[in-house]
Amino acid sequence: MPRARRRRHSGRFRAPDEVFGPPGDPLEPVAARWRRLAREAAAAGRSREAIDHYERILATDPLQADARIALAQVLERDDRPDLAVLALDDGLARQPDHIELLLARGRAHGQERQYDAAEADLRRVMRLQPAQAAAHFELGLILVRRGRAAEAAEAFARAVALGPANAAAHVELAEALNQSGRLTDAAAALERAVALDPTQSRAYNLLGRVLDRLERSDEATLMYRRARALAGQ
Repeated sequence: MPRARRRRHSGRFRAPDEVFGPPGDPLEPVAARWRRLAREAAAAGRSREAIDHYERILATDPLQADARIALAQVLERDDRPDLAVLALDDGLARQPDHIELLLARGRAHGQERQYDAAEADLRRVMRLQPAQAAAHFELGLILVRRGRAAEAAEAFARAVALGPANAAAHVELAEALNQSGRLTDAAAALERAVALDPTQSRAYNLLGRVLDRLERSDEATLMYRRARALAGQ
């Protein structure tokens, strides 16, 4: 049997068993096995193991964008958005107009508080694919963090128009409207949110706050009770 060639990756040589993959079902392709093991490790909170498996996939095929995005997500959960950005930079150097990679890097820049870079990536997605609801939603989150609530409300409104069934987008729109002083519009957005997903304690709590500001205290009290019940309090 020919000797396995060693592959260099991330500054070190992998051993032959790393090249051919972990033990398992011999009929399962190696890349699929690494992907499965990476998902299992990430779900179990074994970040280092998940990262190793995703790096193996990318060493074999650097154009596997879904593996690169999953790697970035693990790094972000580990509070290492800087490394997530580096991984996504490498992918975008190879596929500069990849929508999902740009979205992922925009989110990672946002976690890193590099808001100018985050905005640049998300606006680039919108130029490439104007109907991409996720880009408008993520941009709204960045604008809220930057204290630009009115602009955030516009971004969330576009996200809602493109994805009207997304209850979370209605809630974020309501928060931005509330911060902008547009209380009646905020209440309407929250009513749509709870109609879409009546299990959202945050939506009921925010609706209570908005109704309080509108001096509708009895209705506000009812919303607070629903929020507490959903939160198990």
